[in-house]
Order: sequence, then C-alpha cells, then structure tokens
Amino acid sequence: RSAAAALAEKLTRASARSGAAGRGAVRVVVIGETHTHPLHHRIQLDVVRALVATQRVDVVLGMEQFYRQHQPHLDQFVSGRISLGRLASATRWERSFGYDLALYTPLLALARRHRVRVLGLNMPIEVASATARLGLENLPPALRELLPQHVDLSNARHFERFRANMAEFHPQAHPAAAGAGASNSKSAPLWRMYQAMCLWEEYMSESAA
Repeated sequence: RSAAAALAEKLTRASARSGAAGRGAVRVVVIGETHTHPLHHRIQLDVVRALVATQRVDVVLGMEQFYRQHQPHLDQFVSGRISLGRLASATRWERSFGYDLALYTPLLALARRHRVRVLGLNMPIEVASATARLGLENLPPALRELLPQHVDLSNARHFERFRANMAEFHPQAHPAAAGAGASNSKSAPLWRMYQAMCLWEEYMSESAA
C-alpha cells in the first residue's frame, strides 16, 4: 500500500474519531507545492486519488491556481461540458497563473473522471498587484468590492516573520526589510507588500470555508 493511501486512511479515521468525540470532523487537508517540482505534483495526485478511493469522504479539490471567479468554467470542465484547452482559455491560464499546465493535468483529469468538484480559491492577480502598489486603503472601489470581509494586519509576530523572509530572500528588492532597525520596519513598500500577502491568505481561506 502506498504512503498516500496510508495517509488517506489515517485522515479518514482521524476525521471519524473527531466527529464521534464531538470535536468536529477533519474538514481540510492542505498539500503544498513548489510549483515546478514534479514530485510535489505526484504526491498531490496520490493523496487526492487515495482520498477519493476510500469512498468514505466527499472530496472537494481547492486550487490556488484558479480564481474564485473562474468557478463556472471549473464546474463546466468537471462535468465534461468543456475541454481542458477551453478551461485554460476561459480562465486565461497563461496570464492568471502561468506555470506549465501539464503539471496540473493529471490532477484535473482525476477530478473530471471522478466528478470531484474543483474550487477556485485565489483572487484576481490585479487585486494583489494593486494592493502591493497602492495599499488596501487606496484601492479603487471596483477592486474593493472583491475584498474579503476582514483582513487581519494586527499580528506582530506574523509581520516579523514576513519581514525576515523578505530580508533573507529579497534584500535588494526590499532593502527596508534588511536595514538598520528593520525588526520594527513598516516602510510603505514593505507594508503594502505585507497587506497583499495577508489579503491573499484571508481571501483563499474564505474561499475554502
């Protein structure tokens, strides 16, 4: 038995135990990826396939690679009414996500074959870009309508972790994150970038919920 199948069985049992204990069933499994890493995509496929095979849970596949606004096209694809090529065209895959669609084709094919609903979790890239450029408070009304109900910017430890990551991986692009006194830095560009990151997190969480 594969490791993915063992994990799926473990998740299913944990969900049943939690529900029986009145704590609520396990509802969300998060599987990360490096977008271009083939092994990560294989692990995702194996886990989803194993969860579907248990036939004891209703699987819904949430994907950050699609926008919430793409849902009608995703539903049409899963139901067999449009092709993968048409899905890519309708969702402007090359512009909205841009990574090789072939990496995601097996997962999408699995969803279509088993009629697993695929949910678009992400927000339009224009909203994130505008937030990083202008800040949440200065977004035009048309974009503000797309925002989640709440974006939490109050967690100091979360901001510090973000700042440290920016200083380590993008010091030239964000010098304020790495400069003197950076531990408390909320320079305008860095803070707007943080707003965009929090917006991403809140938006996709809301989509999944």
